[in-house]
Amino acid sequence: MIENIEQIKKDFDFTQEDVERIKKLKPILEKYLDEFISRFYFFISRFPDYNQFLKNEDMIMRHKSELKNWFLDLFSGNYDESYFSKLYKIGEVHVKIGLPTHYVNAAFNFVRRFIIEKIDAEIQDRNERNLYVASIGKLLDINLDVLTLAYREEELIKMGLCLNMRKFYLFSQKDFLK
Repeated sequence: MIENIEQIKKDFDFTQEDVERIKKLKPILEKYLDEFISRFYFFISRFPDYNQFLKNEDMIMRHKSELKNWFLDLFSGNYDESYFSKLYKIGEVHVKIGLPTHYVNAAFNFVRRFIIEKIDAEIQDRNERNLYVASIGKLLDINLDVLTLAYREEELIKMGLCLNMRKFYLFSQKDFLK
């Protein structure tokens, strides 16, 4: 399922200093949680087939609750196997419902812009701001990478099935022509 977690962190140059910075962002970003949810929903409601994925009020309420949990977990400082496993499962759900990867990428872009906007508003020192933005950027990239792993695995499965079907077709045609 998920590659070596420590290797993923290393590949993104995600350090303990990044973790400490992100934990300091928690009280800053927590106060914007309701605004985040509201603006996120406004953003995704513009997707042409939004109602296909969030079909009713119960589903929307569950999704909002899960989105809040994910957003708050971003700033927990606890990026262990359990954290990455939750991200992967989110990706699996997105694959299962047929959510296009484009929507996932666009949503992450929104999240990044929202967080940077709040960091800019709350942290005056430019150098400090840049460090916070870099740290949260790494974490968001890791989140997106792990979340889209489920998409990549689904594509590989489909490619394998297509190749197997093509082989079956070619070999059955060959036998048929004898």
